[in-house]
Amino acid sequence: MRLKPLSKGPLSFIAIVVLLIIVSTMLMLNRQYEVLQKSSRLGADNDVWAYAQLGYEYFRLTDQVEHQLGEHDAEQISALQMRYDIFVSRVDVIANASYVGNDDSAMIRNNLKTLHAFIKKTDQYLGPNVPLKYNREKIIELRNDLNQLQDIILEMIQIAKDNTLHNAENYSNTLREQSAVISGMILLQLGLTIAFTLLLYRQYGLEHKRSKDLEDLNIALASATSRAEQASQSKSVFLANMSHEIRTPMNGILGMLDVLSTMALSEQQKDYVVTARSSAQHLLALLNDILDLSRLESGKIELETNPYSINQLVRECMRLMRVRANEKKINLTLALADNTPEWQLGDIVRVRQILLNLLGNAIKFTEEGEVALCVSATPKDIIFIIIDTGIGMTPEGLSRLFKRFQQAEKSTARRYGGTGLGLEISLTLTELMQGHIDVQSKLDVGSQFTVLLPRQDCAAPEMSTPTMKTEKTGASLSILAADDNPINLKVVGAMLANLGHQVDYASDGAEALAMVQQKNYDMLLMDGHMPIMDGLEATRQIRALGGDYAKIPIIALSADALAESRTEFIAAGMNDFLAKPVLLKTLEQTINKNRHS
Repeated sequence: MRLKPLSKGPLSFIAIVVLLIIVSTMLMLNRQYEVLQKSSRLGADNDVWAYAQLGYEYFRLTDQVEHQLGEHDAEQISALQMRYDIFVSRVDVIANASYVGNDDSAMIRNNLKTLHAFIKKTDQYLGPNVPLKYNREKIIELRNDLNQLQDIILEMIQIAKDNTLHNAENYSNTLREQSAVISGMILLQLGLTIAFTLLLYRQYGLEHKRSKDLEDLNIALASATSRAEQASQSKSVFLANMSHEIRTPMNGILGMLDVLSTMALSEQQKDYVVTARSSAQHLLALLNDILDLSRLESGKIELETNPYSINQLVRECMRLMRVRANEKKINLTLALADNTPEWQLGDIVRVRQILLNLLGNAIKFTEEGEVALCVSATPKDIIFIIIDTGIGMTPEGLSRLFKRFQQAEKSTARRYGGTGLGLEISLTLTELMQGHIDVQSKLDVGSQFTVLLPRQDCAAPEMSTPTMKTEKTGASLSILAADDNPINLKVVGAMLANLGHQVDYASDGAEALAMVQQKNYDMLLMDGHMPIMDGLEATRQIRALGGDYAKIPIIALSADALAESRTEFIAAGMNDFLAKPVLLKTLEQTINKNRHS
């Protein structure tokens, strides 16, 4: 049976009882001390001693009287007077003593009256201030008086002896009773102290065990946390590596398909290219979803706060989704309420991701009818409502919504495909923005997703001058492409050739650094991970050369799609960043944006 620690109640009760016993014992000891003091006083000035002295002096006085009568010596009268004075002083001692007031005090007082009468009579011829002279008749009378006092004196001595014995017995009984009580209380106190000590020892043992259990639990938790952090770190590294490794061949696939689509192809060949590119883009979207989910789990997604136009955002989303809607012959409409503010502070990339995900789902699950995006505002929120006339969901299906790798109905996954990650990512991003998503749906009628984001109105940002960052077209450029992957070099070479530019190739950063110093290039496309010298170090050394080298546009072309990678490349001195796979149109826009006029 598992022992439980005692509550404070029993321990407090025992402590109070022990305290009361200690106080009672101290009171009993104090009382015993008083008794012992009385007994000690009796030992020093007891009745027996005082009365014995009285008897002793009585007999010495009697002997002196007999001696005085036998010697007939008138000169010895002074000795008789001295014995008489001593006798009188013994009577005074008894008369002034406290033990006169005991149980036999009445008899003692009567005897003392007789003695005082004797003294009063005798003082007439032996008292102080009386001229001494030998008077035989008075001495005979004194002997007679003394003989009459003998019984009184002996009686007083006997009374004193009896009283002393009686008091001694009383004190002895009292001390014996008190000692018995004190012994009992000490034994009880000892027992309670032992019990209290055992309980404290038991309590200490339980507390020590509990502390040890907690310590072991903390160690286990710390170990589990460490393992979880290591696993999370390993997962992040694995995903980053997998992302890099998948994006590299995807760059070859999409890039080549993109270049191929610009060539003269038959209708059947064009259809094959479109199909292959659609499949590759779907695979890329799946990879992006997995990366986003991993970063959301690890808390590595940091939202940006920049001004963005709601009007431009929703119209861009409608433009991107219209192709898919037209393919399914679905009406895609936009309703923008008049009270919608034009500019908001937030992360436009993540808001766009949420809207595109919900609009994409609405189009995917709608076979006929329409999909509508309605935008409005309240004083606190910006409201995006996506309404479709699609297949709808049952209440059971709604309960599974927003759960990882799950769709509303199993048949839905088989019919429409998808991983079920998009809605969870959208919900997590929305909650990261302090907003939330509501869903209403009815089977075979349609669904309505409502996204509420906190309203953060702001002024329109100052627009940059068109001549700085607008796309520029012009003469053919001389471009150096640095990448350790031959396929990527082949892809980027084909794209640049398609765009009419001249391209040279370097297989690592050191070779690119050397070639830059041997030939004047208009632009560099630099991969990040390369042997011998990576793109970051190559860029730093090129910028360190100074002069025109510090101004030559360098665009990162990397399979590291994480946001922190972009920041790292820009910090190394690069002008722009493109994540692989790169589309032909995107590459053209980026080159034109960064080329010198």
